[in-house]
Amino acid sequence: MTRPALGLPPVFTALPMASVHAGVHGASAAVSALVGRDRDGCGDQIEVPLASCLSVAPGSALLDLDDQQHRYDVPPLARPVRMLLPTLRGVASRPDPRSQAELATAARALIPPLMDSYRCADDQLPYLFAMDHDRIPHTPLRTLEIAEAATRIGLTTQDPYRVATTDNLHDAAGLSFALRRTLCTLIAQRLAARPADVWEELLGNAGVPCAVQRTTDQWRAHPAVIPYRQVCFVG
Repeated sequence: MTRPALGLPPVFTALPMASVHAGVHGASAAVSALVGRDRDGCGDQIEVPLASCLSVAPGSALLDLDDQQHRYDVPPLARPVRMLLPTLRGVASRPDPRSQAELATAARALIPPLMDSYRCADDQLPYLFAMDHDRIPHTPLRTLEIAEAATRIGLTTQDPYRVATTDNLHDAAGLSFALRRTLCTLIAQRLAARPADVWEELLGNAGVPCAVQRTTDQWRAHPAVIPYRQVCFVG
């Protein structure tokens, strides 16, 4: 959603966005069906079309709630940043490589530190997604042994629904640029010390959503795939 806001064309993403949203809506529909069965004793049938679920995903852009936290704006950028979008759109329209590189650097700075990929000692990139939760954001910091350092740089833990601040770990999308850069540096330095598969196991065992970015051939050879026949490759 950030690219259209900057006036850039859409690009392909390997993230299974339709499947992710279908999982959310499918779970909600299943729970609703169970509640209905408990209420009237009748079962129900649900359908979860991928295209429909993906179409519903940007629906939050149509919401207009009183005192809505900026984290739910689309794109989820702080208001001062959104005020700069017209200028950024102007830079995006310039064809020269230098302007495009500067814009890419600026756009990357908007990514929350706990929703990003980091290069490890073996040059592999694990993708970390540990935000918007009252427990998970703390777990990777403890697992990476940087929790105390994060506190020293000024990170706090507050209710994101009641207080709008720029230092709240529970509102990672609203962190100040200074805290984002510092926290990114802390995470990057720690992850760079060991191979990606080591961190994937440590973080996964701690309950942190994290997965190494792999090629198709690497996934084919992964021990979680072949022995348990979870995926069948044809051709």
